[in-house]
Amino acid sequence: MIKHIVLWKLKEEFDRELVFRELYDEFEALTHKVTGLASWSMSLGFDGFDVALETVFEDRESFDRYVVQPEHQQYKKIPEKYRSERAACDYEFES
Repeated sequence: MIKHIVLWKLKEEFDRELVFRELYDEFEALTHKVTGLASWSMSLGFDGFDVALETVFEDRESFDRYVVQPEHQQYKKIPEKYRSERAACDYEFES
């Protein structure tokens, strides 16, 4: 299994909760188009980054398809307009 974690720090001029709701709702809509997505969660952060997205993929092939999927590429444009920083980490693990 592959875990993909993305963290966003938002620009100060944006309302964290409104941005979070948009990011959450849009990602939830995207999940119906992603094959191999085993689970996901998104939360507001309280120390450092403002929003955290954690996704778990069944295997590396599922993750690799997701990365280049056109719907995912469209989704990535949403946080781009709000964020000041982004960090990500991907790793493989056994369930």
